[in-house]
Order: sequence, then C-alpha cells, then structure tokens
Amino acid sequence: MIEVFTSPTCFFCKILKKDLEKENISFIEKDVSIEKNKNEFDKLGINSFPVTRIREVNIACLVIGAQTKNIINIFRIMKTNSI
Repeated sequence: MIEVFTSPTCFFCKILKKDLEKENISFIEKDVSIEKNKNEFDKLGINSFPVTRIREVNIACLVIGAQTKNIINIFRIMKTNSI
C-alpha cells in the first residue's frame, strides 16, 4: 500500500501524484489540511512534503520528496519480497 501525505499548495506533491498516476501505481492521498491526516502526519515527525509511506506485510518505508523512481522501485521490491 502506498500513502502520499500532501499539502494543497505543494508543487512537488502535484508532480509526484501525476507521475504515480502515469505509472499506474495506485496510492491513497492523505491531504494534511484534513485534521485526521494532519494528526497522522505529525506523528511521523517530518516537516516537508510530499512524504510517501510504502507498507507491505511486515515492513514499512518512508520516502521524503518527489522521488518517483525510488518510490516505484521500493514498492516493487517490497511487493516481490512480501510474505
């Protein structure tokens, strides 16, 4: 599962979302202007956007920034190696 924490005014968030959609990678957007998402984001202790959380069965990874290629590679590796 891929979750992308975004801010409505974040230019790089828009780029990352567009890139993931172009690659047909499904993700859940968590807009931090929504209180529930902001609380979850604050617990991560990160103060920049976008933040992508990739989670599989027993492992999770955070990627800070619009690093589309890295996110796709990590996601594919985690999917392949999930138990």
